[in-house]
Amino acid sequence: MAQEPGTRKPSTQPLPTLPEPLAPRTEPRQPLPRWWRWALLAAGLLLAGGVALLLMRVNDPSKDARPIEVVKGFVSAIEAKNADAMLQFVEPTIARREISPELRSYVEYLREVRFNNPRYELLDNDGEQAHVRWTTSMHYVLDLGDEQKTGDRPIDTTFTLTKFEGTWYLTDATLPR
Repeated sequence: MAQEPGTRKPSTQPLPTLPEPLAPRTEPRQPLPRWWRWALLAAGLLLAGGVALLLMRVNDPSKDARPIEVVKGFVSAIEAKNADAMLQFVEPTIARREISPELRSYVEYLREVRFNNPRYELLDNDGEQAHVRWTTSMHYVLDLGDEQKTGDRPIDTTFTLTKFEGTWYLTDATLPR
């Protein structure tokens, strides 16, 4: 009988010997010493307690410094006379679009603005709304076209911030008279 090209001839050699299966342990396993059991139990309880404490820990909103950072960013944008940057700190609602032209026109009059010795104080924070008090002394130079007006003025303002989708935004400011 002729073999077709590309096919293998069946092997007629004996199968290789298989390794002997591993013998089961004949000696009994020694139990852990009693102190090891207590040590493992204590470590497990400590780990479980740590995880429970971490999961049940209540975040204290009064320790959240992000509202203060938002006000600082807004103040820096004022000093830079950057209306776009100022608007980034305002709550993204229709109010942002409404105040945008007015804010941009005010910025055009500013030749220079500087805040000396600014202080920021988180008055309250419930996790959704916060109030930050900002006190400082402002030095300004206004360019009114044909004249310049220079002055110094104390500022004591309270900003209201709201948390929207995890980010704090300015929603209101109590401005000095």
